Amino acid sequence: TASHSWAWHGRKNNGARVQPGVFRIHVVAVADERKLRGPVVVVRVRALAPRINGSSVAPSPFYPIERDGYRDTTTFRFSTNVRASDTIRVRGPGGRIVRLVRLGALKGHSHPHTWTWNGTNNGGEVLSPGTYRIKVVSVYYGQKVVSAWRNAVLKRYPKLGRPLNA
Repeated sequence: TASHSWAWHGRKNNGARVQPGVFRIHVVAVADERKLRGPVVVVRVRALAPRINGSSVAPSPFYPIERDGYRDTTTFRFSTNVRASDTIRVRGPGGRIVRLVRLGALKGHSHPHTWTWNGTNNGGEVLSPGTYRIKVVSVYYGQKVVSAWRNAVLKRYPKLGRPLNA
């Protein structure tokens, strides 16, 4: 008798990865016009654990209150290892969430993502000066991962105009 082996790497016939889930696999052998069916084997394909890489905020401080084209916004940068559903959260100096932005499913595999914040709350109003904290929450097939909080300092120019180091 001959011995054969076969390996499945969780891909469809077209090469695309299958969605996570439970799959039933069996082998059918054909010999002399007879079909012999092997036992059913149950295989579970799990989703890759999501990761957030390299979150950062710059510039900080920024000056959105004046809206004169000089550091009116700050940019939150991050990347993920999978095509996760990403949501940005901005926490105010008092500790409550002042801005929530659903970015949707973004490319994974360390593709860089950016979100630019203009210092406004969910209602579009420019917030008061203070230290705000920004993080991203990524969800992939029910698995959630959260970045570290990153500080973004929102300031008003001193009475004399732009900051001295501008």
